[in-house]
Parts: sequence; C-alpha cells; structure tokens
Amino acid sequence: MAGAALCFFIARVMGREVVEKLTGKTVLDSMDGFFTRYGKHTILVCRLLPFVPFDPISYAAGLTSIRFRSFFIATGLGQLPATIVYSWAGSMLTGGTFWFVTGLFILFALTVVIFMAKKIWLERQKRNA
Repeated sequence: MAGAALCFFIARVMGREVVEKLTGKTVLDSMDGFFTRYGKHTILVCRLLPFVPFDPISYAAGLTSIRFRSFFIATGLGQLPATIVYSWAGSMLTGGTFWFVTGLFILFALTVVIFMAKKIWLERQKRNA
C-alpha cells in the first residue's frame, strides 16, 4: 500500500507535465474524464487481476484527477483477496517446512554415509588385493 501511494504521489507531483508534453493535453483530459466516471472501479478491478502490473496502475492514477482517498481505498480493497490467499499459502508452506528441511537433511546425511561407506569399502578392497 505504501508503494502504491508513493507511485501515485510521484506521478501526481512530477509526472503530469512531462506526460502532457509527450501526449498532449487532450489525452490526459480524456483519461481524467474516464477516471472521473470509472476510476475507483477501474483501480479495484485492476488490483483484483493478478496479471495486471501494480506500479503502472498507480502511476497512471496519479496522472489523473482521481482523489487519493478513492485510489487508496480501491487499492486496499483490491489487494485484500490476494493478501489473504498469499498469507494462507505462506502459512501452509511454513507448516510443512520443518518436514521438508528434515527430509533434505536426512537425504544429505544418507548421501554422505553412502559415499563414505563406498570409499572405505574400496580402500579395504585395495588393501586386500
């Protein structure tokens, strides 16, 4: 959320004039009109879709006349489902991490034991030959 707010304010403070020089005033005016009508909903939907890049949405919103409060609320609500899913998935991973690490340790120990046993056996075979 802090990153989204930072991107929004960077675009709001420094970006509009630069973009207006590159694209012209009519492009930003049409974006303003769109975001005035659908801004909150657009940001909410974009935040719900995992394949939509996060920062460009924040920068684009900062270039328009959408209010920060509306942007921030839509961002928070849109990120909530993903945050819940990621937290749940992370908790599932940490629950099984102990057994995963234990299994890796046992596998490593068995590999070392087998390697050492083979080395000792080959040395004994060499001495007896």
